[in-house]
Amino acid sequence: MRRIWSLLRTNILALLKDPYLIFFDLLFPLAILIFFLRLRAPQAGDQTVDLYLVLREPSPVLQQTLESMRPQVRAHYQFATRESDDSVEAALKDAIARYRVPLILQFPRNWEQEIRAGRVITLQVFGSSDDPAGFGVVQSLVDKLLAATGQPQTSPVRLDFKPLEQDLSGADRVLVSTLQMVWLIVGGMHAVTQYAYLRESGLGKRLMVSPLRKHEFVLSLVIEALLVAGLVSVFLSGVAVVLYSAKVPTRPATWLTLAAAATIMVVLSASFGLLIAALAREPSYAYWGPIGLYLAIMFLSGMAFPIALFPDSLRQVANLLPTRRLNAALEAELLYGQPAMTSMGEVAVMALLALAVTMFVIPWRESRRNA
Repeated sequence: MRRIWSLLRTNILALLKDPYLIFFDLLFPLAILIFFLRLRAPQAGDQTVDLYLVLREPSPVLQQTLESMRPQVRAHYQFATRESDDSVEAALKDAIARYRVPLILQFPRNWEQEIRAGRVITLQVFGSSDDPAGFGVVQSLVDKLLAATGQPQTSPVRLDFKPLEQDLSGADRVLVSTLQMVWLIVGGMHAVTQYAYLRESGLGKRLMVSPLRKHEFVLSLVIEALLVAGLVSVFLSGVAVVLYSAKVPTRPATWLTLAAAATIMVVLSASFGLLIAALAREPSYAYWGPIGLYLAIMFLSGMAFPIALFPDSLRQVANLLPTRRLNAALEAELLYGQPAMTSMGEVAVMALLALAVTMFVIPWRESRRNA
């Protein structure tokens, strides 16, 4: 452990002398945050919307109408047994567990008879504020239901939209997504940059024949990436407060969740980046290979653009990524108030496996002094 901290101290001193790394650490995250502030009203494209319907009993008219809207709408039914929000909560939990964008439409009792009688009814729509297509799909469904029941589209059917995001942690979606990109790219690239520097300068060969062991070498790079990502996260949170009055999380549990997510993401990104850098034959590939991977992961995991805008086939691919699962778990915990430690634990296991594979693949020559 003493050798890990010694190497870590040396790397940090080298970092402070390199203006390029400081530029990358501070200004790149700031550019990401400003990009997010500009990208607050994305346009809906052609994608499948998962719609949860909470109602008392099956409705043939509703089922036929939804069938006519396929493949744009994929319906999931949640039948309520009593006057409460338990069914809405169950629908939300199912959507989160399946990595779907939550969109829930709750029907009142005897809604079909009320519509046919021309009375005013209110449909409650529970959705994410990050889902631009959700409300339009619900409105289209209502118009088709009115036509199917022989009522004019001017009939008094009211939609009461209720955002699912809760003010539980003080962290909003912009800040959460930006921090995750910082952990992914800045954290991972620090480990990669240090490894590539040691490799190009010839210091890596010296370390191979020193008393330093391979796992100590890799862990020192990961710990450095964690420290840098943590410092940049604090800096970025302060900038977010100044730029758009972001709320600083006040609950200790929120800080623990963020710290756990940051650790998992940095370990994942550092492991993936170091693995590519170790396999690269050309020194330049050790830099650009991980950057290309990080950008692809960033977009596929729904960090840069809302996952609601993805086509259905791309969502299925994205849901296989551990970074997408961590992204969904963190949003569930901080934005929807749903426990997600189990999902984060599963991703943590994946991160440890990735780290173990990286330690195995990185070339190393043990010194005789280690014997």
